[in-house]
Formats: sequence, C-alpha cells, structure tokens
Amino acid sequence: MSKRISILVIALSVFLSSSCLAVTADPVAAKTVTYTPDYETIFPNPERGLCKYVDILSPEFFPGSSLLMAYRPYMTQGSAGAVTSRIMHSYIRLDNYADSPQLPQSFLDDLDKGLAEVRRAGMKIILRGGAYSMSMDWLVDVPLDTIMSHMRQINKVIAANADVVLAIEAGFFGPWGEWHDNRYSTYEDRLGAPNPEGESARATLVKGILETTPDNIKVVIRYPDYLEELLENNIFTQSEKNRLGMHNDGIAQSDHNGGTYIPPNIQAGKKNVYELTTSDGFNRYYGGETDPNLATEGYLDGYKVLDDSYNTNMTEYNGSWSIPEIWYTTNLPASGNDPAETTYQRLLRKTGYRLRLVNATFSNFANPSEVFDFSAVIDNDGYAGPINSRPVYLVFDNGNIRRNVQLNGVEVRSWLGGDNYAGPYNIEAKDIQVPADLAPGNYTLALWLPDSTKSLQSRPEYSIRLANKYMWDAQKGYNKLGTVTIGATVTGMSSWAEEGITSAVAYGIATPDLLNKYTSTTTRAEFCKAAVHLLEQYYNMPAEGIIYKQDLLTFPPQQGCAFLDTSHVSANLDERIEGSRSLVGRSDGSSDWYPILSTNTEELAFTGGKTYEVRFKYKILEAPDKHFYSTFSSIKADVDKQWIPGVSITGKSGETGEFTMTRTLGPYDDYIFYVSIEGRGALSIDGIIITEKGATTPLAKFDFEAPALQKEPSTGTYPLSAKELTDIEQHLGLQGLNADEIAKARSKLTVLPSFSDTSDPVIRAAAALGITSGTGNSTFSPDAPLTREQAATMLANVLKIIGVNTAPPNGVAWTDANSISSWAKTSVDMVYDYKIMKGTGSTSLVFSPSTAFTHEQSLLTLNNLWKYLDEK
Repeated sequence: MSKRISILVIALSVFLSSSCLAVTADPVAAKTVTYTPDYETIFPNPERGLCKYVDILSPEFFPGSSLLMAYRPYMTQGSAGAVTSRIMHSYIRLDNYADSPQLPQSFLDDLDKGLAEVRRAGMKIILRGGAYSMSMDWLVDVPLDTIMSHMRQINKVIAANADVVLAIEAGFFGPWGEWHDNRYSTYEDRLGAPNPEGESARATLVKGILETTPDNIKVVIRYPDYLEELLENNIFTQSEKNRLGMHNDGIAQSDHNGGTYIPPNIQAGKKNVYELTTSDGFNRYYGGETDPNLATEGYLDGYKVLDDSYNTNMTEYNGSWSIPEIWYTTNLPASGNDPAETTYQRLLRKTGYRLRLVNATFSNFANPSEVFDFSAVIDNDGYAGPINSRPVYLVFDNGNIRRNVQLNGVEVRSWLGGDNYAGPYNIEAKDIQVPADLAPGNYTLALWLPDSTKSLQSRPEYSIRLANKYMWDAQKGYNKLGTVTIGATVTGMSSWAEEGITSAVAYGIATPDLLNKYTSTTTRAEFCKAAVHLLEQYYNMPAEGIIYKQDLLTFPPQQGCAFLDTSHVSANLDERIEGSRSLVGRSDGSSDWYPILSTNTEELAFTGGKTYEVRFKYKILEAPDKHFYSTFSSIKADVDKQWIPGVSITGKSGETGEFTMTRTLGPYDDYIFYVSIEGRGALSIDGIIITEKGATTPLAKFDFEAPALQKEPSTGTYPLSAKELTDIEQHLGLQGLNADEIAKARSKLTVLPSFSDTSDPVIRAAAALGITSGTGNSTFSPDAPLTREQAATMLANVLKIIGVNTAPPNGVAWTDANSISSWAKTSVDMVYDYKIMKGTGSTSLVFSPSTAFTHEQSLLTLNNLWKYLDEK
C-alpha cells in the first residue's frame, strides 16, 4: 500500500464517520473532522517565503547593468504560477538623480507600471526605498532635503499601489541604500559616537516614510542598533513603531552576520532581535539575505541559518542569488514534524508562516438564516506568524451560489511561529448566521483567508493555502472543509455512489459544481473544470503554472532537430494539428528561404546511399505566395552540385494534409532534412516520422508534445524555486538585457485559446493543456450535456499530460463500437482498461458513448482516476 493510500484510509475514516455527505439520525449535531497534515510539500503563499529579485525600473536610467536582477518585464505570463514564491524584491535605483531635487515624471510612471506588473503576476514586492549608488567605489552624500523630496514622490506612487507592496527597506543612505558609509549612517554612530545630524536624519526619513504610506506596508531597517534607536524615539506613535522591522543582509554569514552585529556585543544584539515583537505581541517583520561570495570565516554551514530563522521569526529571504551551495547539499534528518530534507528545502517550506488546520467542528446540516456554530484548531509550523492582518471567511459554495461569511474576532497575526510559537490556536465562531438566500442542496464548506484589500480578494494567489492534504482549491482560492446540506435532508445520491463520492471528497478532487443534484446531468464546463482541478492538485500548481512549465520544456528542440528563426511549438487551437502542441513557422516574405525545422547531424545522422521516407501532417495557416518546401540537403553535395529534388506544399489557408517523401541519398555523410517557407506564409507541422527503407522502427519521431513534468530536485515538488526560474528564463532568453530578444522569445509562449461562447479562464487553460479542443468553430458549448465519450476523452487527455503510459490499450470489443466516435475510440478503451470508467451493460460490453454523464458518475470517474494515479 502506498503512503498516500494509507493516508487516504485515515482521511476516509474521518469523512465517513463524520457523515459529511450522508444523512444520519442526528444530522444537526456538530461533528469534529480531523484533517490530514502536509508536513512535506513546498508551495507558495502570499507575504512569505523566498523572494525573486527583479529590477522594477527600466535599465536605461542607470549606468552599467546588474546581472543579479532580471529587467522588466520581469515576470512572463504564467510564470508566477510555476514558482514557489509569491514575493519579489527590487531596488529603486536613483543613480542619476543625486543632484536633482525632483524625479522626472517618466521615472515615476515607470515605477507605477512596474507595480502594475507585480499585481498582474499575483505577487507582492519588497522595495529598497532608494539607492543612489550600487558600489563601494562610488560613495555619495545626498542632501536630506533632496532625499525627502525623492522619498515623497516615490511614496506617492507606492501608496497608490499599496495593495502589492509588502515592505519598504528604508534605504536612501549609503551604497545600496544600506545605511553605512554615509554622513547620516556611519560605523562610528553604531559604536556610540555622537552624530546628532545622523540621528535626526534617520528619524526624519523613517517618520516621513511611515507618514506617506499606508499602515499595511512595513518599514524595515538594516541594523538592529538603528532599529532600537528608532523604537526608543518618541516622535513615533506606537502604531508606527509596530510597523518597523529589520532586514539583515548577512544572515548566518558570520558570527556578526556580515557586520549586522557589532563586537563585543554580538550575542546581546542577537538576543534583542530575537525578542522583538510588536506591542500587540505579534511577530515583527524580519528578512534579508546572505552573500555567499564574501568571506564567512568558516562560519557558514547548513544549520546556523535554521536557528537564526527560527529565533528571528524570518518572514522572507532573498531566493534569487543568495543561496550558499552548502544549503543545497546539507541533508537534514527527519525531526518532529519536519521531514528529511535539505536546508534549502526547509527554508523554502518554513520561512514565514505555514498554517495547518488540525480539526474543525461544524454541523453537516443547516437551514437558511439559522445559527451555524463553527470552531477550528489551527497550527503554525513556520518560523513566523502572518505579518499583516487579513479576514477569515467561512464559505458556502454549491458551484452556482457562493456566500462568504466573515468570522469576526479572528486575528491571523496571533498565530505565531518560530520561537514565539504558542499553538495550537483556537478559532471560535459562535452564532454565525447561514445566509438567507441559500437554495436547498449540498454546499462545499470552506475556509477562505484572502488579502485584506478588496481588489485582490478575487485573486486566489493572494489567499492563504493551509498545509493540509486534499484541501486546497487553486481555482477558488479556499481550503475545503467538507460538505453541508442546506434545507433538504435528502442528498439525492444513489446508494451505489456513496462510497466513491465520499472518497472523492476526502481526496479533495470533488468540486462544488458536482457535489449537488447528484443524478442531474453534468455539463461540459463542470467536468472540464473538475479535470483541471484534479491536475492542479496532482502537480501542486495552478493551471497557468503547469502550462508555463510545459512551455519551458518545449522551448528547446527535441533531440535530433533544431527550430529555426521564429518557429515555435504552439498550443494554439487554431494552429495545432493533433495532441496539444504542433510546430509553427511563419515568414513575412522578407527572405526567399525561411527554414521552420531542420535535423542536425550531431544527433541524427543519415547514411549516404540509403533510402529514407519522411512523413508528417501539416496545416496551412497562411497560404504561401510561393510554396512550402521540404528536402534533404548536404553541404558536400552542394559543392558537387548533386542536389536532391524536394517536395512542395501549396494550398489555401486552413487546408490540411499529410506529406510523404521518399528519397535515396548521395554518397555524403552530412545530410539534413528540413522544412522551409519560400516567400510569405505560415505552416503548422506535426507527427514527423523518418524511416530508413526496410527498417521496422523509425529512425526519428518528432511530435512536439510537452514531456511530462518532473519534480524539481531542489524543491522536491513540481514548482520551481525563484532562483531556478530566473536561471532557466535567462538561459532561454525570456529574461535578459536585450528587450527585442526578450520580446521575440516571449512571443513563443502559450496564449490561452479563446472560445466564442465562454471566457472562463479555467476552460481556456484546459484547452491550452490539451484536455479539450472544444466542439469546433471556436466554440466550447459549456452548458451542453457531457456525453460519456467526451468524459472518457478528457480523462485520457489528463493521463497523457501526466505522462502515464498511454500506449494504445488493448482493444475492447464493445458491442456498440460503431457508435463510438473515431476521435474517442482510443480514449474509451484506455479509461476502461485502466478501470477508470466502466461500461453501461450488466451482461455485455456496452459503452453508450452518447449517453449523458451525471454528477455522481463524474465524481466516481474522477475518484477512480486519482486512485489510479496514486497507485502509480
């Protein structure tokens, strides 16, 4: 029995004993459900974790360049869904403005555009308030009046975008804005030498930052002695003092943390930082980085950073370039709730909060407008509590109706972590009123912890995911608790379906759309969205992240071939021929010869004198003004003027066909095969098969499908770390310093397909993933009844995406085989072979392909698919 199966047995016993679905003799009595913890999975959450370094401003403003940061546009579409981070960090560089009292409007506009990009990506950002120099070779003292003027201009933009700004590092003083080697912040200050000008300037700057930004933005100070100085200064209100925190740019680097603490008071300084809390007793903001390239005096190892993170209640850490190699290679043993993992993985998992639901107590039955008591126990396995307050809601959702009931008096910041841990913590919410407008039926009950800003509450990426198995809904942004029957006491569920549906609920793959009116017909939209939800749970990523990782994997050509010029693998419905992706080439006619694809001699060698057959399918996207052309070519043969005649493809836009060419090669060893556009036109190709005459197996196959995603070694799960994402994007040209090259590379990324009859992003993502291709003519028919063969096809496509062995299954002798559509036959046989779907006949093999599929049948097949994957 697999580990996940054994966990399911426990979860099933909980759900069955609590009768979340079935009616009992006493349905009103509250029951306690214990939830399965997830102590291992690394996943993103808002306002915590390892951050991705970017440069939020355009590079032309600055002399030189910094290769540590990727320039704007710094997050490609979908990339945020593929990374374990929800935080960015950027300097606001003021290199060119030390002598200018006013910043140009173009600078401020660019900052505003950058913050809009942060919001688009579903991230929050930490900003270094201002840096007039990025080098110790250029020390500049800027007048305080100029600094304050710049700060007010910048903060006006920040205040207008406060929903996506997590913290401001005070900055402005010294190189990197790091509060050293500057008239207002000297080393002698920190040793106790009098510097009234500096002390006054520090207080003036920080007071100004606090007064010009909203309360949700933390203001963090580089050195603990300066932080202590500010906390003791009576010009600040207690509310302002509670916003102050610390950034340590030498975490666990040396005994004194890269100069953060001053000898001989190092231990006393650390103790003061460890004991820092707000006046309310909540964790203060603490974050920073380590420079692995600086001398560490033999101090840096794979263990001290864990103690430091625990004691300081670390909320964020530089995840882009500040990772010492030893953190990747130090293997930590399992201890307490922590699994065996590397230092790096533990930091990814536990930096900031990691909230876990222990149990919840509620009734499985209620009537509209009546009192509904709810209580829960929550724990925190992370190093810190949430830094900002946010609302907590109990959600009633049946797929068509969703009502959010706020739990008053719940303060998430009180759920402390690290050395301040005092859990587990109780949520008591008595006398909640069930919304009066809930129609009778079954509702998913969920716990929703969205952002405090109303404008972000519709964005799932800004909601807190709990560290429990089978609870998170990436589409809804909430954590599923179970089901509640409103009004009616009859579930409408067939007795034979009860066990499977209960299992689907326990696995977390049951969606609100399907968990009601069990014998009613499933729509195409309901099933398609449920299939995407299952895939999201399997990969521990939202659909946009899965698509983006597929894009990264299809950027490099398959072994044996090369993509030339602007050719790219496309998931566009109008461009692909079969499967989920095809290779597309376009020419604007500026060149007479425009290659789409070529084999390469290093990985695919042809033998001179042999005969080869080439086959592929094609679709003309834009009719050529000349023709498309394919042949074998050899440089050595060209010298001897021994050319092999090729084959032309012509036709009208939209025409499809199959290309076949057989040729005997000359006596040369450098032949390649290529497909090109001569003149203007666009062509899609797929399923290339090259076979040597007489051979039983092809020499090469190119299908352009995305390979199955693999878990990342560094994270132990499918999402990438911030550093990995940056490295891969720079390698593929998706990040860099050349805006034209970036734009060219990004134009090859998947754009979600569009349908004329639905704009639902989940359905569009399903089309991009290859779960569905719609019903033709750019339609999806979302409200049409789902047929059994359509369900089988979607399920089989999920298997293909995951990379389960999808070789043609054993043929099934259906008695109604002639009724099964040709496009569905392989899928129908596959899901039957894998025991995911059954036939409809009791004594004979009948599939009934056109019969409508019900909600309970949909839940059973999704449950069977999940169990099949779990066993694999």
